[in-house]
Amino acid sequence: PSFAEWIHRQRTSYNSFLKADEKGDEVAVEAAKAANPMMQARFQKLKDMGFNFTVHSDKWMDHWNQLKEYKEKHGDCQVPRHF
Repeated sequence: PSFAEWIHRQRTSYNSFLKADEKGDEVAVEAAKAANPMMQARFQKLKDMGFNFTVHSDKWMDHWNQLKEYKEKHGDCQVPRHF
């Protein structure tokens, strides 16, 4: 895979693992671990170097904050197309 595809795969795998873990879906968590026993160690290596697993969530929050500021300034959420 290309470097960008690899990055995307890391984020997707990590987020799938987290969702299963948060749901308490032990079967899905164990299946993920069995499919790749090195997974947790690899995730930890990425975390240790500051890898951002939630880039899309961060972008969403950035835009949400921009909308909040816009509403405070203009009184509405009717953002012009070319703002």
